[in-house]
Amino acid sequence: MSAFDRLYNNVNGLQEWFLKYWDVVSSMFANNPYIIGYDPINEPFIGNFLKNPSMLIPGSMDKN
Repeated sequence: MSAFDRLYNNVNGLQEWFLKYWDVVSSMFANNPYIIGYDPINEPFIGNFLKNPSMLIPGSMDKN
């Protein structure tokens, strides 16, 4: 939960590092005919609902 919060809020530039990582990975496989797509975040989580329980209200996470 905390890791997703840090990614979403770009703590310590985590979003930039995440993008740099995927730039490297995608460039390695760019010409591979067997790769049809990437899923950088499989089943993303809403964040730390323990710190912000209002995230669990249906529809509330869609507003952010």
